[in-house]
Amino acid sequence: MSPQVGLYVHIPFCRSKCLYCGFSSVATANPAWRDYLAAVLRELASYAEHPFSADTVTSIYVGGGTPSMLPPPFYAELFARVSARFAIAADCETTLEANPTELPVTWLRAFRAAGFNRVSFGVQSLAAERLRRLGRNHTPDDARKSVSEAREAGFSEVSIDLMFGLPGQTVAGWRAELEEAILLPITHLSAYALTVEQGTPLARLVRSGTQVPAGEEDCAQMFLLTRQILRERGFLAYELANFARPTPCRHNQRYWRRESYLGLGAAAHSFCADGFGPPGAEGSVGAGGCRWWNAASAIEYQQEVSHERRPAHRLEWLSAEEAVEELLLTALRTDAGVTLQEIKRTASGSVSPAFRAACDALRRGGLLAVDTDRLRLSDQGALLADTVILELAGAVSGRQGAVTGR
Repeated sequence: MSPQVGLYVHIPFCRSKCLYCGFSSVATANPAWRDYLAAVLRELASYAEHPFSADTVTSIYVGGGTPSMLPPPFYAELFARVSARFAIAADCETTLEANPTELPVTWLRAFRAAGFNRVSFGVQSLAAERLRRLGRNHTPDDARKSVSEAREAGFSEVSIDLMFGLPGQTVAGWRAELEEAILLPITHLSAYALTVEQGTPLARLVRSGTQVPAGEEDCAQMFLLTRQILRERGFLAYELANFARPTPCRHNQRYWRRESYLGLGAAAHSFCADGFGPPGAEGSVGAGGCRWWNAASAIEYQQEVSHERRPAHRLEWLSAEEAVEELLLTALRTDAGVTLQEIKRTASGSVSPAFRAACDALRRGGLLAVDTDRLRLSDQGALLADTVILELAGAVSGRQGAVTGR
């Protein structure tokens, strides 16, 4: 089997910024998409001699921002160039993030014709009042309509995002939203707890007391309720916030398994598991892989590319120790968990009694399930995932001598 890679393309444009949004995006009604496409294609061409060029692309994910506000010709040209540069798997998963506004059915069909087979709608809530508090520019009816029309347009995979812990939201209200969501013709649902990002309008509203997010106890109940309801309705809880009926998102799984992916566009991140850096920096190899990312500003990104400078804003080679910490941080979020063999292989070392003792203590506390040599979070452990993972990562890092070289 030839080496595989995922491709991520970042679209930094939105019609408006939501109150909670901390992502890299530019609010504009008329994005200069042709200029941006030229920059992305120029960056793509710079990978002609990179080790990634020999890999087969098994997933393409276009995120943002609001990718669905760019016209279908943008993606038709993008996919044509990607196909000319890379080998594309016959069953390549191709995802478009979209807002559930009044997208014309003709556009949905054109996106499908351009090469997308999966669409992910940023619904966030199916309650009008919650949407208003978030500053969203769509209604619950828009969301319902967009999901149905996407299926009619030929998308076999349709996902929606929902958020819980919102200002004014109750456990009963969240249950009602989940019950409605699973009746929609969707194949995937992502359920995220609201994070109040510093520097956002929502953070200022929370500080002033104008908006008050749900309390910690209510959020915990909403989290556990989500896992219970979706499992009962046939969804696979394959990651802490992601549920599939039946197929998990292949591209997202690359992140959680620490598999290679190439990011194009402003603010895009890349990771090479084999340790090679971006074009012009391939001379060094990191034992734990290499990660690099582009300038967050769309203007700065386009300027860098237009002057034939490397758009990678920063890069880092990872040590084996850092790689193990990342493996725990990502793999333990999944239903598959992580094996001791994977930890040892990534660390180029052996698992010490101290690390096993930490696992046993977490197991006795009901936070960790240990099946032969596989570690998984229990439902209670999933609720306290950050605490459990940080404790194990701290042990693996050598601060407690948990993993030692042979």
